[in-house]
Formats: sequence, structure tokens, C-alpha cells
Amino acid sequence: MSVFEDREKGEEAKFAHDQDTQFRIKAHRNKLLAGWAAEKLVLSESDAAAYVKSVLAAAMEKPTEDAILQKVHMDLVAKGVRVNEAEVAEAMKRLTEQAIVDITGKPAGGAA
Repeated sequence: MSVFEDREKGEEAKFAHDQDTQFRIKAHRNKLLAGWAAEKLVLSESDAAAYVKSVLAAAMEKPTEDAILQKVHMDLVAKGVRVNEAEVAEAMKRLTEQAIVDITGKPAGGAA
């Protein structure tokens, strides 16, 4: 096997690993965000678990950050929680950073 082929296989493996890591970070962030929203909704433990599952299912259906943000925001507003979209976006940002630490063990800028 040539050096070029070795390098190519290494790059492919790194790309696959990076993609997997990003997927796991987003899924964990969505779970944390759903938990945050469940607290705002003052849900019981079982209702909170069901809500987390519903957010994760919605994320699989429409995996964009905007779709998740809007779903959580609309769910909160529909139940009378006074929260604006910017507050949900800030929580999402903070929880993304937490998910990065939880999944990679490193802070969100990649610094160790």
C-alpha cells in the first residue's frame, strides 16, 4: 500500500469519526435542551422522559437546529411558559457547549 493510499484511508477514517462525533454531540444537545424545556414546563419525571423522546423524534424528522429551536419554543409558548426564541437559542448554545464537553471531554473551542 502506498503512502498516498495510507493517507487517504486515514483521512476517510478521520472524516467518519468526526461525522459520528458531530451526530452524537447534536443528539446529546437535543436531549439536554428537551430536559431544560421539561423543567420549564414543570413536567413529572415520566412526562419529561416522554417529552425528551418527542424532541429527539422530531430532531430525526427535521434535523436542522432551527427546526429544533422552533419546536421547543412553540411547545413552551403553547403551555403558557413566557420565553422568547432568543432565550431558547441561548439555552441551545449553552447546551451545545455542554454537549461538546460531555461527548469529547474537551471544552467547546477544542482547547484542552
